[in-house]
Amino acid sequence: EAGEGPLHPSIPAIANAIYDAVGVRIDTLPFTAPKVLAAIEDRLRLERAGELPVHKSDSRGGNSARRSA
Repeated sequence: EAGEGPLHPSIPAIANAIYDAVGVRIDTLPFTAPKVLAAIEDRLRLERAGELPVHKSDSRGGNSARRSA
């Protein structure tokens, strides 16, 4: 499997799980907690400055606000 690591289907699945959980895309490996936290902070900073549009839908076409059970 040498050289095929980037093709492993778990990598995009984990990236999508991070996005679904916290609303930020991480597109570089490795996925680390400090990297996710920095991406969340960057997104919040841009949203507060009005430089990033707040999207209301997620990848499933629904509302990105947390769904109640």
